[in-house]
This record gives sequence, C-alpha cells and structure tokens, in this order.
Amino acid sequence: MIRSIFTVKYIELEGGFWGLIDDQGNQYLPLNLPEQLKLNGQTATLSIETLDVMGSMMWGAPVNIVSFTTS
Repeated sequence: MIRSIFTVKYIELEGGFWGLIDDQGNQYLPLNLPEQLKLNGQTATLSIETLDVMGSMMWGAPVNIVSFTTS
C-alpha cells in the first residue's frame, strides 16, 4: 500500500480520464476515483493499492483507492 499526497488531474487522451500524480511525478490510474475527488488540480492524501491488471489506457499504473483525506 502507498500513502502519499497526490494531485488529481483530468487527462485528455483516449476520450479523457482521471489520473493521479505524486510529488515525484509518478502516474497512477485510479479505477475507483470518488466523485468528490474529481476536481482538476485538487490535492489529496490517498492510500492506494497497486493492481496487477492490464488496461486499455497507456497512462499510469492501475490502482484502487483505499482511503483519502482532502485539505
């Protein structure tokens, strides 16, 4: 499990989707992003689990959000 501060970003590729970027620039593709986090540029502290799955998006590692807090 990874716990860090992430920036939520709307990515305008392949029809558009939401992504997470940590402070080192690592990219994550959340499969269960809550509606209250869908604000472009918002930061939040998230606990995420990386998933060993293949996806159709060519951006970021697939993750599930376990918990979050916003400031």
